[in-house]
Amino acid sequence: MKFVGVFLVVLLLVAILAVDYLQFQHSQTSRAALHSEISHLNERINGLEGQLSTVKAELNKMENSSLGGVINNANEALIEGWSAMIDAVERQLDQAKENMAKDKTPSN
Repeated sequence: MKFVGVFLVVLLLVAILAVDYLQFQHSQTSRAALHSEISHLNERINGLEGQLSTVKAELNKMENSSLGGVINNANEALIEGWSAMIDAVERQLDQAKENMAKDKTPSN
């Protein structure tokens, strides 16, 4: 009777170990499949990022060469020119004020 009890315990332990081993094998297989899928998805992401940068470059080129882009570029150039001209006029006015102030001071 004691032998049968020990035999059943050993049999139960072997069954538990077998189930654990099968679960381990299944998890290893799943892990390998997931790793492969992640690698594939990373490759797709890299490819899509390359395509996205190409499309962005083309869009930027099209925006700059479109009528709106040309107008924007001309507008920016005009604003820069006006700013430079205003700065030059301000410098000339400041210099003229200084010269007038020097002329008004009495010389001894």
